[in-house]
Amino acid sequence: MVNGMNVYTNQLCAGDQLSVERAVYSIHSVSNGYTPEDRLEGFRMQLGVWHTGVKILELLFRRCYYASSSDDECSIMYDRNVINRRNVIEDPHQAYRADKDFLVLEVTARVIFAAYQVLGLSESTSQPKHFPNIFPVSSQGSCKDC
Repeated sequence: MVNGMNVYTNQLCAGDQLSVERAVYSIHSVSNGYTPEDRLEGFRMQLGVWHTGVKILELLFRRCYYASSSDDECSIMYDRNVINRRNVIEDPHQAYRADKDFLVLEVTARVIFAAYQVLGLSESTSQPKHFPNIFPVSSQGSCKDC
């Protein structure tokens, strides 16, 4: 209390999309109140993206992660075993952080491998055999617009 009045600090509230939408409408419905308590001032709503991340991981793991494909060298189950990520399991609800980190690593590794293939690299210290020319031949001479 300050000078006989209640003082409230801002409160962050996070939830899924439906919960946040309901809270925003509730705050809006009392926005013409006389006091800060009546107007529910200080509530800050934020969408929680954890649920979305879990749903995306769930979809990807359901389509691409099979325990029966542990011998297939092109599967993510094989990669999981090769790099010894035993904490990665099939259900993202149980191991969200481990599954997410593994999937980011998996996608990054495949993008780097694809770049190696396009450039014709055999190892990280070698020179590219194929280097795509991204500038047209006509613009390699003098640059009048530079």
